[in-house]
Amino acid sequence: MSDPGGDPAARREEGAPGDRDQPEEHGQTDGAGRVRRRVLVGSALALALGGGGVALNRLRQDEGPLHPFGFTVATARPGAMDRFEADLDTVAGLGMGSVRIGAVAEHIVADWGVEGGRYTGAVGLSEEGMSALDRGLDLARDRDLAIYLMSVDAYAGEALPDADFDRLMHDYWTALAERFADRVSLWQIFNEADGSHYRTYEKVDAAVDAAYAADLARQVAAARDAIRAVRGDARVTMNLGGYPVDAALFARWETVLETLAPSLDVVTVDAYPDLSDEALSALVTELGDLRERHGKPVAIGEIGLPTCPTCYTDQQQSEAYGRYVAALGDAGLEGVYFYMLRDAEGTDPESSFGVADADGRAKPSLTRLEEIAG
Repeated sequence: MSDPGGDPAARREEGAPGDRDQPEEHGQTDGAGRVRRRVLVGSALALALGGGGVALNRLRQDEGPLHPFGFTVATARPGAMDRFEADLDTVAGLGMGSVRIGAVAEHIVADWGVEGGRYTGAVGLSEEGMSALDRGLDLARDRDLAIYLMSVDAYAGEALPDADFDRLMHDYWTALAERFADRVSLWQIFNEADGSHYRTYEKVDAAVDAAYAADLARQVAAARDAIRAVRGDARVTMNLGGYPVDAALFARWETVLETLAPSLDVVTVDAYPDLSDEALSALVTELGDLRERHGKPVAIGEIGLPTCPTCYTDQQQSEAYGRYVAALGDAGLEGVYFYMLRDAEGTDPESSFGVADADGRAKPSLTRLEEIAG
């Protein structure tokens, strides 16, 4: 696919996966610690489309053709709970087994606890935001949806000594675990941080920069340790960038995972094969190789196809989703998460991955999934 163009920061602000020709540009927060890469912001989907036991060790694949799949949905946040609940109804109504939700710092952190370039020893959380996410996780469990919780944010405000940053993030992850770990099946730490620095969000290549890769693995392991100190059976992952899907990408995954995999309980990759049957077939083979090589479950954190005048048609998206389900539904994966349930606001390709548009009108791809679900 050609470069979608536009401002990468603006695309991240709308919750898009970033410039897929340059996956390393993904990021999560700006210099003041505000979220730049959001999960989906609510639309009128509730009007158009009808309006969680602990973690599963593996998504059962005997409950319908779409049970191994899920969607990334708008986070549960104050003022958007009706739309969030409608999203869950859509996912559960398709017979999907899980949902991908963000613990978004913009909504749940009131104060990172930094003064004068030092961490004060306490991250201030927003009770309003935390309560909304609490309620959202309960709503997902009520629908028997396993929860894939994204904690993609790192403090990115004024410079901190490394030791202070580590203590701050430990306290943040601990606080999230104390509140949510009993309902989370899988924790995602950071977002495609193999291509953008987990702390500064500058371009980086963990396949080339060995020191960065080692530091990234240490940070993910630290998050896992903090979460497991609260709940010993918690599982942690980090998604790797996934465009374009080709041999070079597979080689890159393998290089990064040589260092990162020991810090993961599940190997997660994002994958955007577009309309290529060859790329999709090669992806299935590579996923099996990853599972065998690392001895761990494998998941696809993001897969999808945008619809817009300069990219793909609604019909092409529908056909692609049918092929994705056919190829990946019995591939033995931990989960496969479509990106995304609905379009973000905007007209660029990166805002248009939804199976419904920003006004909540279903695209043919949603109808196709309903047909597959039976």
